[in-house]
Amino acid sequence: MPQRHEIVIREYQRSADLERILEIATALPAWFTRSGIRSMQADLRYQCGFVAEDGNKEVVGFISFFVNQGKAEIGWMGIRPDLHRQGVGRSLLHRLLRELESTQVGELYVHTLGDTVDYEPYQRTRKFYRQMGFQDFKRIANPENPECEEELILLLKLPV
Repeated sequence: MPQRHEIVIREYQRSADLERILEIATALPAWFTRSGIRSMQADLRYQCGFVAEDGNKEVVGFISFFVNQGKAEIGWMGIRPDLHRQGVGRSLLHRLLRELESTQVGELYVHTLGDTVDYEPYQRTRKFYRQMGFQDFKRIANPENPECEEELILLLKLPV
């Protein structure tokens, strides 16, 4: 397993990285359904982002984002399962924050599964974002959507 100091963050390259990103997402069925992966495949063709590489230059994590009306939103994020809680996600998010701060984007949003849905993998997801400084912004009930009965939007205010 690579050590934390061996992880390098670089810009996402659509043609070179998309296949590996989808492999990582497929290895995370607790977070990404088949439908979600299809959406991810389409979205990543239009979103910017960063990937984490290990010492062998293998992509082990990713984060994508887009900006609309001066506000940023995380599109997708995933880390190879054996590297969870090793600082890879934190490194990816820090790199994204530096990018957004350098371009004077003052808000970063992320949509995730809400607290009212008792599902342990997303409890960890929400905990990660909250530890990174995100605050609850809005809840949206989706009772007709069995994959996301409640959506939680989290917000991180950035210095501008």
